[in-house]
Amino acid sequence: MPKLKPRYLNEAPPIPEADRLLTEFLGKAMSLEQSGNINGATEKLKEFPLFESSLRHQDIARSESVWLKSEYGPS
Repeated sequence: MPKLKPRYLNEAPPIPEADRLLTEFLGKAMSLEQSGNINGATEKLKEFPLFESSLRHQDIARSESVWLKSEYGPS
């Protein structure tokens, strides 16, 4: 039977600290969103680049912020 798991899943992430921090920010933003505080959620995501220099991770946070704005409309 062939192994269907890609090899990259066995490798450590290239920037684990950035992954951890992004996960923390996304979790806080999601909590704010679920409580109805969309402005707070987008602001939390906008703060992320102040704490992380990884452009890839910054782009993910920015994309999530844009998605929230498009999903809920301007505030």
